[in-house]
Amino acid sequence: MFIYAKLNPGIMYTQGMNECLAMLYFCFTHMTQAEMPLIDPKYNESSLFHAFSTLMIDLRDGFLRELDKEETGL
Repeated sequence: MFIYAKLNPGIMYTQGMNECLAMLYFCFTHMTQAEMPLIDPKYNESSLFHAFSTLMIDLRDGFLRELDKEETGL
């Protein structure tokens, strides 16, 4: 999440991103090789980062502070 925040300074870290990453982490660590044949377990960390970055392409508008209409924050 630190690296994602550094690579995307417009979004940075926002509360709720950890839940998205936790769901992906659970899937990557609990799936067997038969369920995910294209992902080598020794590359889980880089595959997880790529999956999170790809997921955030669709979700990032919900995490932009500029689009938040609330005065108290997200």
